[in-house]
Amino acid sequence: MSGLAKVAHNLAVANATATIAKLEALKKTKKDDAVVETCLILYKGVLTPLRFAAEFAASKHYSVAVDLYGVSIDGPARCEDLMSDELTVDGDNLFKLTLMASEFTKTLASS
Repeated sequence: MSGLAKVAHNLAVANATATIAKLEALKKTKKDDAVVETCLILYKGVLTPLRFAAEFAASKHYSVAVDLYGVSIDGPARCEDLMSDELTVDGDNLFKLTLMASEFTKTLASS
């Protein structure tokens, strides 16, 4: 994995992890809120594909890594639609960071 792809990847993981903590705190104040619970599940679901994307990129299976980054983009985007104001910045940042990691990984495939 190239330096830039790795930086973007690590920032995406950090963003997702911080957003999960934010959602867990929100869940405590909004008990029985299905939207918060749904978003928490979606954000937790991002971490596994991100981890696998890094592993596939490290083993030079770049197309698989790019596909896994694509999976990571979808869930938080849906959550942003559900919670709009509370997660707009978090979801937008995760989208951009994951997209950057994906694009940097694509450049590795073509080099």
